[in-house]
Amino acid sequence: MNISPSTPHPRQLGTGARLALAAAVAAVGLTASIAWTAVGLSDQTRRPAEMVTTTTPGSVTLEIDRPGAHVVYLESAVPTAIRSLDPILGLTAGDLRVIDAEGTPVEVDPYPRDLRYDAARGGSGVIGQAVAVFEAGEPGVYVVSTSTRLGDPTARIAVGDDLAPGVLRAVLLPALSGVLSLVLAAVLAARALSRAARRDRTATSTGGAR
Repeated sequence: MNISPSTPHPRQLGTGARLALAAAVAAVGLTASIAWTAVGLSDQTRRPAEMVTTTTPGSVTLEIDRPGAHVVYLESAVPTAIRSLDPILGLTAGDLRVIDAEGTPVEVDPYPRDLRYDAARGGSGVIGQAVAVFEAGEPGVYVVSTSTRLGDPTARIAVGDDLAPGVLRAVLLPALSGVLSLVLAAVLAARALSRAARRDRTATSTGGAR
């Protein structure tokens, strides 16, 4: 007599286990996206400390390695809302002059968005606001200056990269990751519930046929 060995069937996860897996995927994904956002925003808040600054009036020389848009910020201990109400405390793109490595003036335009930051400077906190942007056509030494004397003795200009793209990446990419984890968790939960519903229908039809 021939006896064929039976093939063991792989153990199927129950509905509760599948739902628990979906919940775990959602929890891990959301936790990771929140941590990713926190780290990204923390990195962005440290970037103003790397900018070169000067008092007003004054000039600052910076070495630009990456061609593209660079932003001039007005830093001050005076809140930006008050500066916007008092013209002698503020600074505009027309008050700034940029010279490239060959001594050619570079066009300076108003910064198109409302971008502000809080940063530590000189042992105290300052509020920065983007006021102007210029395009560095090629790497080299650039000089940014202003002859405008502001009514705010704490005012300084700072020059650096545009912070807006980095902030958007720090928020949007983790948010997308969190949404994808929720979608995956929803798919897993839907499959678990669908499988349970099919088993119930099969059990009901089998019981009714007896």
